[in-house]
Amino acid sequence: DEVNHLKSEKEIYEKKQSEEISKMNNDNQLLKQQLDNALTEIKQLKKEIQFKNNQICHYEEDKKENYSYHQLLQTKSNSTSKFNFDLFRSSSKLINTFTGHTDIVWSIDYSIFDDCRFICSGSEDMTVR
Repeated sequence: DEVNHLKSEKEIYEKKQSEEISKMNNDNQLLKQQLDNALTEIKQLKKEIQFKNNQICHYEEDKKENYSYHQLLQTKSNSTSKFNFDLFRSSSKLINTFTGHTDIVWSIDYSIFDDCRFICSGSEDMTVR
Protein backbone atom coordinates (compact mmCIF):
# COMPACT_ATOMS: atom_id res chain seq x y z
CA ASP A 1 0.00 0.00 0.00
CA GLU A 2 2.82 2.37 0.88
CA VAL A 3 4.59 1.61 -2.40
CA ASN A 4 1.45 2.52 -4.35
CA HIS A 5 1.16 5.74 -2.37
CA LEU A 6 4.81 6.66 -3.15
CA LYS A 7 4.28 5.84 -6.83
CA SER A 8 1.20 8.07 -6.88
CA GLU A 9 3.12 10.93 -5.23
CA LYS A 10 5.96 10.49 -7.72
CA GLU A 11 3.52 10.67 -10.64
CA ILE A 12 1.91 13.82 -9.20
CA TYR A 13 5.35 15.39 -8.67
CA GLU A 14 6.46 14.52 -12.22
CA LYS A 15 3.21 15.89 -13.63
CA LYS A 16 3.68 19.18 -11.72
CA GLN A 17 7.29 19.38 -12.93
CA SER A 18 6.18 18.78 -16.50
CA GLU A 19 3.50 21.50 -16.20
CA GLU A 20 6.02 23.96 -14.73
CA ILE A 21 8.53 23.21 -17.50
CA SER A 22 5.80 23.68 -20.11
CA LYS A 23 4.78 27.01 -18.53
CA MET A 24 8.43 28.16 -18.46
CA ASN A 25 8.81 27.21 -22.13
CA ASN A 26 5.68 29.20 -23.00
CA ASP A 27 6.94 32.18 -21.00
CA ASN A 28 10.31 31.94 -22.76
CA GLN A 29 8.59 31.86 -26.16
CA LEU A 30 6.56 34.94 -25.23
CA LEU A 31 9.66 36.80 -24.04
CA LYS A 32 11.53 35.81 -27.21
CA GLN A 33 8.65 37.15 -29.33
CA GLN A 34 8.62 40.43 -27.37
CA LEU A 35 12.39 40.75 -27.75
CA ASP A 36 12.17 40.12 -31.51
CA ASN A 37 9.44 42.77 -31.79
CA ALA A 38 11.53 45.28 -29.80
CA LEU A 39 14.60 44.61 -31.95
CA THR A 40 12.55 45.06 -35.13
CA GLU A 41 11.20 48.36 -33.80
CA ILE A 42 14.71 49.53 -32.88
CA LYS A 43 15.96 48.71 -36.39
CA GLN A 44 13.07 50.66 -37.92
CA LEU A 45 13.74 53.66 -35.64
CA LYS A 46 17.44 53.56 -36.56
CA LYS A 47 16.49 53.62 -40.26
CA GLU A 48 14.17 56.58 -39.68
CA ILE A 49 16.85 58.46 -37.75
CA GLN A 50 19.42 57.76 -40.46
CA PHE A 51 16.97 58.95 -43.12
CA LYS A 52 16.24 62.16 -41.19
CA ASN A 53 19.96 62.76 -40.60
CA ASN A 54 20.56 62.37 -44.34
CA GLN A 55 17.76 64.86 -45.05
CA ILE A 56 19.33 67.34 -42.63
CA CYS A 57 22.75 66.88 -44.24
CA HIS A 58 21.30 67.38 -47.72
CA TYR A 59 19.38 70.46 -46.53
CA GLU A 60 22.56 71.97 -45.03
CA GLU A 61 24.53 71.18 -48.20
CA ASP A 62 21.80 72.69 -50.39
CA LYS A 63 21.66 75.78 -48.17
CA LYS A 64 25.44 76.25 -48.44
CA GLU A 65 25.29 75.69 -52.20
CA ASN A 66 22.40 78.15 -52.59
CA TYR A 67 24.21 80.73 -50.47
CA SER A 68 27.34 80.40 -52.61
CA TYR A 69 25.22 80.62 -55.77
CA HIS A 70 23.43 83.73 -54.49
CA GLN A 71 26.74 85.33 -53.53
CA LEU A 72 27.99 84.69 -57.06
CA LEU A 73 24.83 86.17 -58.56
CA GLN A 74 25.02 89.16 -56.27
CA THR A 75 28.63 89.73 -57.21
CA LYS A 76 27.82 89.50 -60.93
CA SER A 77 24.73 91.66 -60.45
CA ASN A 78 26.64 94.29 -58.49
CA SER A 79 29.38 94.45 -61.08
CA THR A 80 27.01 94.91 -64.04
CA SER A 81 24.17 97.03 -62.68
CA LYS A 82 25.39 98.83 -59.59
CA PHE A 83 25.46 102.19 -61.32
CA ASN A 84 21.92 101.79 -62.61
CA PHE A 85 20.63 100.74 -59.21
CA ASP A 86 22.33 103.65 -57.50
CA LEU A 87 20.87 106.01 -60.08
CA PHE A 88 17.40 104.55 -59.59
CA ARG A 89 17.68 104.68 -55.82
CA SER A 90 18.88 108.25 -55.76
CA SER A 91 16.06 109.42 -58.03
CA SER A 92 13.28 107.45 -56.30
CA LYS A 93 11.18 108.23 -53.27
CA LEU A 94 10.70 105.60 -50.53
CA ILE A 95 6.99 104.79 -50.39
CA ASN A 96 6.87 101.90 -47.94
CA THR A 97 9.10 99.57 -45.93
CA PHE A 98 8.09 95.94 -45.51
CA THR A 99 9.12 93.76 -42.58
CA GLY A 100 8.79 90.08 -41.85
CA HIS A 101 11.79 88.19 -43.20
CA THR A 102 14.38 87.03 -40.68
CA ASP A 103 17.20 86.52 -43.19
CA ILE A 104 18.56 87.87 -46.49
CA VAL A 105 15.97 88.62 -49.19
CA TRP A 106 17.22 87.16 -52.48
CA SER A 107 14.36 87.94 -54.84
CA ILE A 108 11.45 90.30 -55.35
CA ASP A 109 8.67 90.04 -57.92
CA TYR A 110 5.76 92.29 -58.82
CA SER A 111 2.47 91.08 -60.27
CA ILE A 112 -1.09 92.16 -60.96
CA PHE A 113 -3.86 89.63 -60.38
CA ASP A 114 -7.59 90.46 -60.56
CA ASP A 115 -6.85 94.20 -60.43
CA CYS A 116 -4.76 93.73 -57.26
CA ARG A 117 -1.06 94.53 -57.12
CA PHE A 118 1.30 92.12 -55.37
CA ILE A 119 4.94 92.33 -54.38
CA CYS A 120 6.43 88.98 -53.33
CA SER A 121 9.83 88.42 -51.81
CA GLY A 122 11.79 85.21 -51.29
CA SER A 123 14.27 84.93 -48.47
CA GLU A 124 17.05 82.77 -47.09
CA ASP A 125 14.70 82.17 -44.14
CA MET A 126 12.82 79.83 -46.55
CA THR A 127 9.69 81.96 -46.71
CA VAL A 128 7.88 83.88 -49.43
CA ARG A 129 6.09 87.02 -48.24
